[in-house]
Amino acid sequence: MLTFKSKVKPEELSKQLAVFNVRNENDAINLGEYLHEIDRRIYEGEEELKPLSHYIGIILNEFNETLPKPQYTGADMLRFMMEQHGHKQKDLRTVMPRTVVSEVLNGHRELTVTQMKGLGKFYKTDPSLFMGAD
Repeated sequence: MLTFKSKVKPEELSKQLAVFNVRNENDAINLGEYLHEIDRRIYEGEEELKPLSHYIGIILNEFNETLPKPQYTGADMLRFMMEQHGHKQKDLRTVMPRTVVSEVLNGHRELTVTQMKGLGKFYKTDPSLFMGAD
């Protein structure tokens, strides 16, 4: 785990981080905690740490880009939301007929934009969640 020494000069921290390589999620978590401490110090007036904070953010974003992206369909999200809320197909009748819900869940039909908007409103969430992720 990284430790943050009080009143360490930004140049010294930059040198330490220049060779820092985020190899796994534990490294990323530790660096995130380190970033949190740096941001706290920036908030307390150590403005000179802003470039370092930005640099660490870049390192963490680059690592996040290497992680596998979840893949799901609109039907997967619909199924998940139904399970989370304890809903049955008939509970969605204000959005679409039960038969359409069944066809979507069984992969025989894709959700339309109108249905996605309706589901977003019904579940009070962003309709784009029902588009799926590739």
